[in-house]
Amino acid sequence: MTLMLERQTTEGVPHDPTWFRRVLHDLLSIDVPDGHRAEIVGDSIVLSPWPPPYYTLTILAIESQLAPLTPDGHVLMGAPCLFTFPAQERALQPEMYVVAESAFHTDE
Repeated sequence: MTLMLERQTTEGVPHDPTWFRRVLHDLLSIDVPDGHRAEIVGDSIVLSPWPPPYYTLTILAIESQLAPLTPDGHVLMGAPCLFTFPAQERALQPEMYVVAESAFHTDE
């Protein structure tokens, strides 16, 4: 099982203004093996396996508890989706997330 913890961005690493865009392009061009996902974490592209099938029961249990608490105009999802945060130089595919519906009104 992969556990993602939010960490401070790396300090003192000199990136030119197009660094994240180049790394994101590399990430999106990787032929990710079946059953894995790719994310940008810090200065690295990280490949990690998807959780095993029994993990789905845990996700469903958490979703059922969080669904009533989801704010209006937001969705609770357990489906894969790559979120990019250029200002933070991160691209993540969380197992579960609550996000404003407006986040999906884009082609990028």
